[in-house]
Order: sequence, then C-alpha cells, then structure tokens
Amino acid sequence: MIYASGDLARGLTEPDHPIRIPFQHAILMGVAASRNAVHDLLGLSPVAYAQPFYATRVDLGSYGAVFTNVWNRQIGKTRAEGTAMKALINMQCIYPPSPSQGRAQICSTILGGR
Repeated sequence: MIYASGDLARGLTEPDHPIRIPFQHAILMGVAASRNAVHDLLGLSPVAYAQPFYATRVDLGSYGAVFTNVWNRQIGKTRAEGTAMKALINMQCIYPPSPSQGRAQICSTILGGR
C-alpha cells in the first residue's frame, strides 16, 4: 500500500472539492496518511480522508496578509490581522508534534485516540 500527502497526493475531498494546493491540505493529509500507514501495519481498517476546513493565506508585504476561509474563499482577515493569522499558522499549526509529548501521546494522536 502507498500513502501520500502534499505534492504527491491527488484526489477529491468532501464535498467533492479537488485537492489543489498542498498547504491547505497538508496537515490533515499528513495525519490521514500516517494514521493509515499505522493502521495498515496493525491490520486495522483505513480511515477515509476528509477536509472539513479550507483556508488560504497570502502575504502582501507591507500591506499585511489576506486570510480566507471556506471553499468559496471568503475574506476572513486582512492587513495586521491577516499577518497575525499567517504567523500563528506558520509558527504553531503546521509544525510536527513536539517530542516532549512523548511517544504514547503522539501515537494516540496519529491513531485517532485508539
């Protein structure tokens, strides 16, 4: 079995939205791919990939940034608020789990509480 995320992956997510740009899907795709790889090793059934949240962020230099959410890209935050949201995503949300969490907690997260 092959599991992929990011630039290597292609497919549809619910409700039938194509996977376009890796950033928007990377976190949940990585979780789904790693969970299903572990499930495969343990003989468990795979879990379907779902993308309930979609957002884009664009840094506009001195203007700040624009952050959009939902599939129709409604503008959620601009200028300084957009920059703050972009920083939050870059510095906290997209990093891998901290080793200080310990193996049991990281594995529990990957397995979805199993």
